[in-house]
Amino acid sequence: MAENKNLRQHGEVITWVMTEEERLEYIKKHPIIPTEEPQTKLQVFPMSDWM
Repeated sequence: MAENKNLRQHGEVITWVMTEEERLEYIKKHPIIPTEEPQTKLQVFPMSDWM
């Protein structure tokens, strides 16, 4: 019988710690820029198909 492998298992979690200076430097390199209009959410199934 074939082995049943769960292909949806999560991988190993790697955690690291940044100093406050490293964190501020990272934010300078990768700023969060707000957009003028919020993005519309993707509707996979139209509401008309629900009923």
